[in-house]
Amino acid sequence: MRFEIILGIARGLTYLHEESSVRIVHRDIKASNILLDIDLTPKISDFGLGKSYDENQSHVSTGIAGTIGYLAPEYAMRGRLTEKADVFAFGVVMLETIAGRPNTDNSLEESKIYLFEWVWGLYEKDQALGIVEPSLMDFDKDEVFRVICVALLCTQGSPHQRPPMSKVVAMLTSDVDVVKVVTKPSYITEWQLRGGGNCSYKGSTNPEFDRQKEITKDCLMNSNRGAKGGGRCSRRQEEPAEDGGESHGAPSEARVAVESKTVFAVVGSISRPGGTVKVARTVSATVSIEREKEMRSCGIRGVIRQHLAWLVLILWSWRVAAAQDQQAPKTDPVEAAALNTILGRWGKKASPEWNISGELCSGFAADKTDWDYYPNINPFIKCDCTFSNNTLCHITRLNLYRNYLTGPIPSFIGKFTSMQYLSLSFNPLSGLLPKELGNLTNLLSLGISSDNFTGSLPEELGNLTKLQQLSASDNVFKGKIPAYLGTMINLEDIAFHGNSFEGPVPESLSNLTKLTRLILRNCKISSDLGAVDFSMFKQLKLLFLGNNSLTGKLPDGISSSLKVMNLVANNFLLDTTSESTLPWGINCLQQDTPCFRGSPEYYSFAVDCGSNASIRGSDDTIYEADPINLGAATYYVTGQTRWGVSSVGNAIDAKNIIYSSQPFQNVVDSELFETARMSSSSLRYYGLGLENGNYTVLLQFAELAFPDSQTWLSLGRRVFDIYIQGALKEKDFDIRKTAGGKSFSVVNKSFMVIVSKNFLEIHLFWAGKGTVDIPTKDNYYGPMISALSVTPNFTPTVRNGIPKRKSKAGAISGILIGAIVLVLAALFGVFTLVKKRRALAQQKEELYNLVGRPDVFSYAELKLATDNFSSQNILGEGGFGPVYKGKLPDERVIAVKQLSQSSHQGTSQFVTEVATISAVQHRNLVILHGCCIDSKTPLLVYEYLENGSLDRAIFGDSNLNLDWVMRFEIILGIARGITYLHEESSVRIVHRDIKASNVLLDTNLIPKISDFGLAKLYNENQTHVSTRIAGTLGYLAPEYAMRGHLSEKADIFAFGVVMLETVAGRPNTDNSLEESKICLLEWAWGLYEMDQALGIVDPSLKEFDKDEAFRVIYVALVCTQGSPHQRPPMSKVVTMLTGDVDVAKVVTKPSYITEWQLRGGGYSSNTTSSYAWSSNPELSRQKEITEVSLQTNISIYGWQEYV
Repeated sequence: MRFEIILGIARGLTYLHEESSVRIVHRDIKASNILLDIDLTPKISDFGLGKSYDENQSHVSTGIAGTIGYLAPEYAMRGRLTEKADVFAFGVVMLETIAGRPNTDNSLEESKIYLFEWVWGLYEKDQALGIVEPSLMDFDKDEVFRVICVALLCTQGSPHQRPPMSKVVAMLTSDVDVVKVVTKPSYITEWQLRGGGNCSYKGSTNPEFDRQKEITKDCLMNSNRGAKGGGRCSRRQEEPAEDGGESHGAPSEARVAVESKTVFAVVGSISRPGGTVKVARTVSATVSIEREKEMRSCGIRGVIRQHLAWLVLILWSWRVAAAQDQQAPKTDPVEAAALNTILGRWGKKASPEWNISGELCSGFAADKTDWDYYPNINPFIKCDCTFSNNTLCHITRLNLYRNYLTGPIPSFIGKFTSMQYLSLSFNPLSGLLPKELGNLTNLLSLGISSDNFTGSLPEELGNLTKLQQLSASDNVFKGKIPAYLGTMINLEDIAFHGNSFEGPVPESLSNLTKLTRLILRNCKISSDLGAVDFSMFKQLKLLFLGNNSLTGKLPDGISSSLKVMNLVANNFLLDTTSESTLPWGINCLQQDTPCFRGSPEYYSFAVDCGSNASIRGSDDTIYEADPINLGAATYYVTGQTRWGVSSVGNAIDAKNIIYSSQPFQNVVDSELFETARMSSSSLRYYGLGLENGNYTVLLQFAELAFPDSQTWLSLGRRVFDIYIQGALKEKDFDIRKTAGGKSFSVVNKSFMVIVSKNFLEIHLFWAGKGTVDIPTKDNYYGPMISALSVTPNFTPTVRNGIPKRKSKAGAISGILIGAIVLVLAALFGVFTLVKKRRALAQQKEELYNLVGRPDVFSYAELKLATDNFSSQNILGEGGFGPVYKGKLPDERVIAVKQLSQSSHQGTSQFVTEVATISAVQHRNLVILHGCCIDSKTPLLVYEYLENGSLDRAIFGDSNLNLDWVMRFEIILGIARGITYLHEESSVRIVHRDIKASNVLLDTNLIPKISDFGLAKLYNENQTHVSTRIAGTLGYLAPEYAMRGHLSEKADIFAFGVVMLETVAGRPNTDNSLEESKICLLEWAWGLYEMDQALGIVDPSLKEFDKDEAFRVIYVALVCTQGSPHQRPPMSKVVTMLTGDVDVAKVVTKPSYITEWQLRGGGYSSNTTSSYAWSSNPELSRQKEITEVSLQTNISIYGWQEYV
């Protein structure tokens, strides 16, 4: 059974890697992701981390994801991913299946803790079968030995030495011989975390590396395997028969036979050139196992064993079947791989609420709640898990709007054939729309607005006959509006505005009888509308055709359901019969309708736009409330029918009432500007039933959405036109520009107008200028107004309306209730304030009582020091938040770091960490002056260092021009700082993120180590700590990257990389260089082996001490050795750098370089195959790694500082 399980897994992986229409790397092959059905057929599950990529790609540079213990070395340390990472993990699973134990078990004796090391130790002694689980009394020794051979081959350190999965299957079934030469991986020989011995730095070679052994195993074909055709893997010595007797092949005879059972791996439907097929019947071939008939030689013991085996099989099958019934459905692996690839290509981090690191269709993604229930989750998916008897999930909704994505839509989008809702709007996506969108035939809504797509709409979109909403506005589409839209008869909403379409509106639109919204404004369409039968649009509510070149008569036969029609800026001929096209519902908002003609009732009105309550101005003007939140195309008329408001246009996530708490200094009635009304397109206010005559219209504006701070948000421009009574009064009006470039500053505009038909219209119209979109919620680009008033310039003859009287009893009741509410609110506020102050006092007391006693600053102090956290004082900004420059009253210049709320640190952890950093004082460590805990997010106060970070100084945009003397002193200073942390401080500290960007330079270029957010403390007697991985790719020590084993030697490895970067004046990886120089460590070793080590010295260094440079390079190579025991302690590093002790002239080249040559090399087999890799420019991006759980899945997309 175990062998068949292993073989089934291998065949499933072969399909994913080589036989599927898309190339898929699972990335999380492990025993817990293999499920067994009732027939014990293995099925690979959990495709949440799956990656698909083009078959011509040799590798993908990606964020690390997977489970520690199964990660291939080239992937764990460099983030380079190919299908060989799956092969490595499968090798681990094979060994676990044979041994019946996990790959790491600390409960065992030391030599057996790590399965790899244990099996290699036995293998070298010709005792490989010693790893077999003791409970397996009978087994085929040749078959088991062959599996062990293949497992050791699959877990080789070099990806080129691992066979492809098709070769693995062939070796397991004995169709081909197992490769004869297997090299012991260096990650086993180098990573002995116990033992080791003393390292020599006097010039001798470490003997550990002289024991690189090649182990030969003859794996011969055996023709006696019947239908299996299997070969037996012969060992160096024949295994003795049990009890000293003759071997009768009992293990083979005792196996339970299963006639003609098929191994399935259900991974959903895969699209092939010949059509769609179910993978469930193609993943692996039928395996027939012949039942042996000779039982005599086993005697009664064999019979008992056979019956016991049957009993175990029946009980196991029953339990597996019961468990299988309760298993959650799994995401279609093709869709999972496609989604992970798309997100990876766009560098997008998925929302944590849906489990991108495990099963995609789980949690919020698979529950029954509606899409709108989680408005703050973005990106977001929804799944339908009712397929294949509730065992398979398909992704039906994908929300990626407003995610700042760039580039074209990947063709992988066509894999989501069950998709119903797709939103990609409000991104700077570009290029042509992929024709693969036409594969999404179940789509109901497609959003691609406010991007930069070009070209014409592909014909394949005509396949989307179920589509109900199509939003493609504000792009650069050209050509004619496609006639195939008429075949999409379920369309209810079309938004094509803001494109460069041309030609007529197609006649086929008449077929869209379900249409409720049609927006074609601001295009270049021309001709008349005579070909379109508007009488077919019985449900049409909004028609927007403005700002085109349309001619002819207005459309006839428009349904009474129409609420808003905008036809401005065209060349229509006015026909008196066209009045019949205006719906009755908006009669009161139309100037030419007889709603109030000849019957005036009012002579003034004033509105506080967006306000919930009326306000009396300083001039006794009553500004009425305007609280209604208008929709995309709606209107509102007051109860007294004095005035009305209408809005046209819609913006995602945007409200048309904006609130502000900013103070206004240049106006008396500042409360008028606490709210404003906006519209994404057109905003109108109407005076209804006004007495005819001359009026003064006062419009009051203030920019509330665009701040003055020096951020990208401040670059927004709001430009619109002002019309009154249909006449253009102000063109291209910009509130902030008119206010002298200031936001939250009031601008008043006064106009003299004539009311002649008891009707006044104030129209604020966005004409397509200014900022197209503000990429934050509740903000958009259309017109905005805070207040308005209309007063007569004559003596009125009407009473201005008679307000309804209110009963005194009602007023008294209202006053009493209001008073009670105010008292309760005040009591609650006092209680909350007292509680908060007590909590702050307790936190401060904890800080004062801890060792180090850092200063505790008030928020007011830091606010004053940083000029109210002015954007002009920002020194930098990252995932942790902004850093501000400030100056304290005692003239100390400081750097104030605002920590992110996502650090998830509790008060006690934060206090302890602050105290720890304050307690370590050294010339080469950044000084922490103190912190602030009474702000919304914690603030750390550091000393200000004028010359920035080391990476900027040596390969960035700094103008420091460091000579050799400066560089050497910087290296030596960093070494002394790390020595203090490791050996001289009262607590033992491992920094975990030593890199050039975390070394700051003061005015005298003295280096200071900063950013202790990932630092770890542990007991001096501990040899290592098993922890979660954190740090930056390129600086991670191999034993830490793959096993999570942390000691101070991880810092030493990273310091060795920093030394080489400082000498070479370049980062550790640079894909812009020629192939041999891309990786700094490999390049340095290549030159070192040719006695040309000084070739890495920065060419800008015209003069330097060659002996000193040699010494630094040698020390760097010692510090970056693969084994932590070969790396010297930091005190030794300092003495070697200063020349107080000799540096070893002979250093063993680390195997992670020799094995990870991503070009050249090859897998040795009887069949010539090429597994060469090529570089990928994506790797030039330094990837930082967040802390991840050691024993669980890890998904790493970017790290967050934890100070």
